[in-house]
Amino acid sequence: MKQIFVSPDYVAKVDDADYDLVSAYKWWSVRHRHGGLATVYAWARRKNGTKVSMHGLLVPHADHHNNDGLDNQRDNLRPATQSQNRMNTRKTVSPTSSKFKGVCWHKKAKKWMASIKINHTPRYLGLFIEEYEAAEAYDEAATLKTFPRSAFRCSFRRSWTA
Repeated sequence: MKQIFVSPDYVAKVDDADYDLVSAYKWWSVRHRHGGLATVYAWARRKNGTKVSMHGLLVPHADHHNNDGLDNQRDNLRPATQSQNRMNTRKTVSPTSSKFKGVCWHKKAKKWMASIKINHTPRYLGLFIEEYEAAEAYDEAATLKTFPRSAFRCSFRRSWTA
């Protein structure tokens, strides 16, 4: 593993085999907000003027398995469609009715509603009296539909049962 300095504050990791390819570019860091956390990615310009991400240079349409945008080692990059990549995002931090991804308060029914998007199509999962029940329904659907790609949101198993 080798390191590429992206900015004074950030260093990207790449495999030894990819170092020569990646070090030929001048990289800068960009912070993106995907859900609750900011992720830093490395970007550069090609000779034709188009921008390229470091992970996109190595594996086109890639997803970072560990959600670290600067860890561009091959074992951390996996091919993914845009839809699959979005499934790996975290819950948004903007003011929402629920602390869990895929769960919101249904005002008319006065219950918690769970839903999930699969291939850009929203799927209704049901109404629930308890917020954690709706979160469990989301997790079950994410497990069945997205397999290991989804970043599961229900840390409630520890916090609600303690």
